[in-house]
Amino acid sequence: MPTSYATLLEHARSSYFNNAKRNIELKEGNLCILYVIRPLSFYVTPFFLWLKLSANQVTWLSFGLGVLASLALSAGTPAFLQLGTWLFLLFYIGDYVDGNIARVHGTTNYYGKFLDSVIDCLVYSLFWLSLGMGVYRHALTAETSFFPFFSNEPSLFLLVGSVATTAYLGARFVKTRYAQLLANVESIHPEKAGETGK
Repeated sequence: MPTSYATLLEHARSSYFNNAKRNIELKEGNLCILYVIRPLSFYVTPFFLWLKLSANQVTWLSFGLGVLASLALSAGTPAFLQLGTWLFLLFYIGDYVDGNIARVHGTTNYYGKFLDSVIDCLVYSLFWLSLGMGVYRHALTAETSFFPFFSNEPSLFLLVGSVATTAYLGARFVKTRYAQLLANVESIHPEKAGETGK
């Protein structure tokens, strides 16, 4: 494998642009992913390639960052809120680096997709719960609140965090079940492949 940063960066980019993943992300239309997170992930990927880390190892590393981000966010102090935000951004970028590595090495597989999906689900759920906990703790101790209209009932932040977590998990469940339904329909009726996603 070539070792110059520029060559590794080009491998990371070309493996993505020559892959169906780009078409999926374009279809989803998430501008933040397309124009911020994904490009940042390309610049980070060569460092992990130099370290010879596998895609799954980077997934676990990202998970650690996501858990640390959640713990920091739940602390409720401005300093920990900033730390948690930066750690969550690193988790978010790492969530794309693992796929870049898998595509560069040609090691994409169902286990990696499953692991990535489960870890995403755990971290994003923790994020909303931790954010609610952090704002709740801040509201209990601060003289001024982030949100003055909730200052008399800081426990509402716990409720909002819990509802956001539940909504995220529910949406994730529906999306997963819908993808399974489409896969089943397309396996039974291959002539309808591509039509069911409309």
